[in-house]
Amino acid sequence: MEIVQLLVSDIGKVYQKSEMTEPVRQAYEAYVETHLKWLSEWCVNADHLKNNIHHLYLLVDDKIIGFRYFYFPSKGNYCELLAVFIDPNYRKRGFASKVIEQSIDFSNKKGISKFVVRISIDNKPYKEGLLSFYDKLCGKRCPPNQFTIYSSKGKREYGL
Repeated sequence: MEIVQLLVSDIGKVYQKSEMTEPVRQAYEAYVETHLKWLSEWCVNADHLKNNIHHLYLLVDDKIIGFRYFYFPSKGNYCELLAVFIDPNYRKRGFASKVIEQSIDFSNKKGISKFVVRISIDNKPYKEGLLSFYDKLCGKRCPPNQFTIYSSKGKREYGL
């Protein structure tokens, strides 16, 4: 297993070097299209956007089986932890945990310890699983980190 980190401007390199599984390709295209549109409307500086969206790709046997991306807004010293997706054939093996932890570690190295997570998925078991995961993660990573998690169940704050 390998985790590769790229900026949004380097996405083409992933397509050239590795093959995405079909579920990952479909999810990636849907997430990126939706989130990049949302972020570009939210962010006034396109160069800032291009240089501050980070992608993590999870490779197994040169196949991309999952991804995570996160963003550092220009206003505020925090990180928006955006989408995470693992091919259904590779779930329940700790891969999502690894890319989530690595995005937090990367942010910590940049001096960022405040995180915002927005869980908007409609799949109830998956949403409950994510909330449970972040509850455990926050218990382990707070302090020094601070997390604000938004979902249909409201706002949860950790380490504040």
